[in-house]
Amino acid sequence: LLVALPPLTPDDTLHLVAAPAAPQLPHAVHRLTGGNPLGIALLAEAAAQHPERAGSLGGLLTSDVQPVEDGPAAPAYLLLLDRLVPADRLDELTVLAAAHDHDSACALAAALLPDDFGPADVRALQNRLAREGLPAVPGQFVGDPFVRTLLLLRLHLRDADHSGWRTAHETLIAYYTEDRPDGQARFRLHHQLALGQAGPAVAYLRDGFPVLDTRSWLHTLRFIASAPYFHAHDADGRDFTGQGDRRAAVALGRTDAQQRIPDGVDAVLHLRIRRLLHAVWLLTDPLVLPDPKVGDRLRFELEQLSNLRPAGNALLWRASRDWPAAALAGRPPAEDGEDDEGDDERSGVA
Repeated sequence: LLVALPPLTPDDTLHLVAAPAAPQLPHAVHRLTGGNPLGIALLAEAAAQHPERAGSLGGLLTSDVQPVEDGPAAPAYLLLLDRLVPADRLDELTVLAAAHDHDSACALAAALLPDDFGPADVRALQNRLAREGLPAVPGQFVGDPFVRTLLLLRLHLRDADHSGWRTAHETLIAYYTEDRPDGQARFRLHHQLALGQAGPAVAYLRDGFPVLDTRSWLHTLRFIASAPYFHAHDADGRDFTGQGDRRAAVALGRTDAQQRIPDGVDAVLHLRIRRLLHAVWLLTDPLVLPDPKVGDRLRFELEQLSNLRPAGNALLWRASRDWPAAALAGRPPAEDGEDDEGDDERSGVA
């Protein structure tokens, strides 16, 4: 009889993951894994074998780990995928992890998988994931965020030039551009951001801020900023092999002076939204240890926005407190203002 181990708590993780040089690592490990015992144990082993990489969960996942004495070493993320997903469908799931539902998964399958893997196979794989215990989450083909992160990491690293990664996101950008309702624009912006193209997201959030319902605007910001980030990008969104992460510099306003502001827009609001987007993108990245300076900046930017929207002031102010605190503690942010009464904008434009 096989019985699944219950998720470990943050306190359990503190006892298992030791990294004196990176005190935030246990919290970050718990956020990434969701308490998955196998994930926590293997990442703890990776930190023990590679203490110099303990400042980056991405660095630990790509490090070779020897899980048992005299056993073969392999990258931690591949060892985890070997245990967490069906081995005979690893290649298919690596591609489909970028999808959000059956139809977008079919678009990816048509672009990147063999011709004999069609819509019926996509549906069968979706049902198989459910049978094997992975949660079904609206808006994600692979519902478990830990497994999805591992699969997307494999997709990014599968080709030396990241061509499969780019094709997957370009396919979904095209899919969500063709005759899609405006409510699905956030999906297109999410995948553009994954390729380093932040401009369209900044414009959408900037123009939507005065008119969209505040709760919906915050949800859209969070979803767009959940785009995966594995490599630094240059100003034009091109992938390169450097290890620098420009998101902190953008979030802290260090690149503001180099920005060309579009004609006819509020320059202060434009730059504030740009800083805010990059702050959320960095702080909610499951592979990055939280940066307290960026957390302070996130709080400030949301506070300033709350002064511009009297009707949504309480939701924005609450997010300015809850989001940085959750990121620094290694928790996902709670739903925005769910406990507030009378201070959301349910009658606003959706």
